[in-house]
Amino acid sequence: MYQQYSITDSFGIQAPASMKVEGFVPANNLYVPAIKPYVFRKDHLRDVLAFLGAHNGDGLYLTGPTGSGKTSLLEQVAARLNWGVHSVTGHGRLELNDLLGQYMLVDGGAMKWIDGPLTLAVRLGHVLLINEIDAIDPAELIGLNEIVEGKPLTIPQTGDVIAPHPKFRLVATGNSAGSG
Repeated sequence: MYQQYSITDSFGIQAPASMKVEGFVPANNLYVPAIKPYVFRKDHLRDVLAFLGAHNGDGLYLTGPTGSGKTSLLEQVAARLNWGVHSVTGHGRLELNDLLGQYMLVDGGAMKWIDGPLTLAVRLGHVLLINEIDAIDPAELIGLNEIVEGKPLTIPQTGDVIAPHPKFRLVATGNSAGSG
């Protein structure tokens, strides 16, 4: 399920052979981003790898100007570690329920619960990447506090209570450095 990856081999950064990072065993996982050519900066890579290794009851906020590579940094680290990513772009009408999931009509006219990106990431041990988090109403984001701290996710519509997978992580990007 998990394996160790060499920093040098995986990210093209010179590091002692003993420096390794844990990721997932390669599998046919549609949520793992495709590997693309990428030049990693040591300081940024260090911060992302430290967070993925141990989130310590917190999320990771990547900030910088539009087009600076916040999203691609996370995606390319995840691609090299075979770590699934569920990406959502924030906007003023995004609600916590959009992240949880919804009931949908299926064949035969029955209603079936379909997990949203947050629920899938929590269940599978993936990263939930929320781009442009500063565009979301802060009142909606409060619902993420407990899950980031490692508490179970409760889905009000179904009554399900989901213990977060130990590898679940929440990463957000924004342009405002938290002032928006």
